[in-house]
Amino acid sequence: MTELVIRARGLGKAYHIYSRPVDRLKQALLGRHRRYYREFWALRDVDLDVERGCAMAVVGRNGSGKSTLLQLVAGTLTPSEGSIETVGGRIAALLELGSGFNPEFTGRENVYLNAAILGLTDEYVDAHFNQMLDFSELHDFIDQPVKTYSSGMFVRLAFSVQVFSEPQVLIVDEALSVGDVFFQQKCFDRLRKLREAGVTLLFVTHDTAAVQMFCDQALLLEAGSILFRGRPEECVTRYHALSKTPLSMPAPEGVRKGTHAVAKAVHPVVRSEDWATQTGAAPSRNLVASVRSRHGARDLEIVGIFGLNEQGVETLGVGVQKVLQLLVHVTAQRPVRQPTIGVHVYDRMGTLVFAAGSQQLGVELPALSPGQSLYLRLGLTCNLYPGTYTLSVVAGAPSPEGPNTGVFHDVIEGLGPLAVHADGAQAMPFFGIAQLPLSLDVIQATEEAS
Repeated sequence: MTELVIRARGLGKAYHIYSRPVDRLKQALLGRHRRYYREFWALRDVDLDVERGCAMAVVGRNGSGKSTLLQLVAGTLTPSEGSIETVGGRIAALLELGSGFNPEFTGRENVYLNAAILGLTDEYVDAHFNQMLDFSELHDFIDQPVKTYSSGMFVRLAFSVQVFSEPQVLIVDEALSVGDVFFQQKCFDRLRKLREAGVTLLFVTHDTAAVQMFCDQALLLEAGSILFRGRPEECVTRYHALSKTPLSMPAPEGVRKGTHAVAKAVHPVVRSEDWATQTGAAPSRNLVASVRSRHGARDLEIVGIFGLNEQGVETLGVGVQKVLQLLVHVTAQRPVRQPTIGVHVYDRMGTLVFAAGSQQLGVELPALSPGQSLYLRLGLTCNLYPGTYTLSVVAGAPSPEGPNTGVFHDVIEGLGPLAVHADGAQAMPFFGIAQLPLSLDVIQATEEAS
């Protein structure tokens, strides 16, 4: 039986907003007879269970209640309503940059101060100080006042203390967005080891790639309420769609909030005759029929996906550096001014290896009216190491938030397996996960010495 380490029921947090400073005094003196403030509920009616060893991301737009939730879990805020229970040991929290630090103290002094706040003894810090220092890489600055530290140095020191404090629950609020990529990689490696040791991780981040690659579960908050809890991939697509999709929009038929039920197609599944008419090819295995998960409002709906190799043989098995053709049929249910199509590739650990599509290729697809269709051919050169992968195909539109986000109308996940194989009689063209462009030029060849 799984063990719960965090349990919240009906959790809410309200703040008192005063229009004028004098209203705060009036409330203190006359508050029993009249209210001189208005309530702002940052979080309300939240039910949450978190199991031991889970890595959960909390995702949402600014002001959605993410940081408030983490502070309630950490105990730095008290709830206005409901209850929250944490079980099983020390909770370490990295909530705000420099919190718990005295700017006049040196880094060394602040290590002991932070550790004392966490309930650690000086003897424990003495035994682990060198590990903390080596992890932070602040050897040359540890005896300088932290008021001279950069934001990245702050995070290095604070994170080092937290992860070596033997926590049972570690809470991180956006702190890992500060610092260089090398330290971030070190942090995520340390977090993986903590997770393997059974530590529960909760963190707020806007790094949606990290959410998908690192977390077991993800929670989407909007206006202080839980909008979705479940797989990180689906949480991310729902998060990106918030900028355009009204929150009151009902889920498509066959999809219930918080489930992975497969939605029913509005139109009949595309037939091989349709492809024969449009392209001359007549594949028979529509991958949509084997979809494992599907979500999205489906203004633009995927009704057919077929996989072929370079010779036109219907298959999802290709050689290293060979092209997989994906034939995709999409139909508009509502007007779509700028349709987009894309493909995601995941390895056997669920890590996103590659994702791109029409938007990244700079291919502008024609606008569609309701009932109109597009027949598309995606050519994916599998510069992947031999192994088994899965595919997702995404139909959507650009997001007003920027060129690197999108609104996903229809997301079909878990297609495959895509089997990439090598010719054992030939040398491998590369090693690792995927092939990167590499060039080699001989600058000069000297003559043999006499």
